[in-house]
Amino acid sequence: MKENKRLSKKEYLEQRKNKFLKRYVCKICGSPLSLVQGTNVMMCNNGECKGIERKYYENGKEKTAHDPFYMLLDERGIQIADSIFNS
Repeated sequence: MKENKRLSKKEYLEQRKNKFLKRYVCKICGSPLSLVQGTNVMMCNNGECKGIERKYYENGKEKTAHDPFYMLLDERGIQIADSIFNS
């Protein structure tokens, strides 16, 4: 017989948070992205991650810059993130 295990609200939110964070990982370094409060942006906060390399020209010389890796959430993702992180 299957045994039903009832989770407390805290355990349930922790499981949802872990599942959500596993879905949003940095494609460069593999660390979980963190939510920027009040926006729909998930951003990599790993200090060792160089991010996305971008080349540009300034005064005729080619230069390289690194932008942090980020992902944008859709409306459903924003609702889930708000319910998980603001509880």
